[in-house]
Amino acid sequence: STNFTQFYSDYDDFDVYQSDLSVNSRTNIYGAKLAISLITKYIDIDEETKNSFTKNADNSYFTSGLKLDSHYKTYHFGAGAYFGKRAFAVMNDGFKVQHHAMEFDRTYAVGVGKSIGDFVVRMQYIYQRAKEMPANNDNVRVQVFRFIANYKF
Repeated sequence: STNFTQFYSDYDDFDVYQSDLSVNSRTNIYGAKLAISLITKYIDIDEETKNSFTKNADNSYFTSGLKLDSHYKTYHFGAGAYFGKRAFAVMNDGFKVQHHAMEFDRTYAVGVGKSIGDFVVRMQYIYQRAKEMPANNDNVRVQVFRFIANYKF
């Protein structure tokens, strides 16, 4: 399948327009459900005046990504990567907004999970490299470890 999504973010001193295009494919191999997604993001920052958040930002960004997901019986594996700079991006189909003044240039994520009845437990590791735009500090590394427990109603 192919998806095209537009996002608009309205900040006090600037607006962000984002266009996402993804191409997704699903298949089954030996009982495992596999999915792959190729993603592109174009971000345009429309500002009235340069402020402390955007003074070192580019006017536009283009980034691409790859996501892999696999389900086998009660197990889940996922991995993803984004390459190319982005700032003030909308991620995860609109469920996450990178609203802080950081310019990310790469992201890697890997996760595993297991379903136990109506419960799902997952572990995920995310690594991001970025630049703090107000301070022009390009040596920022963000590492996140998540443990997630869900209950399906």
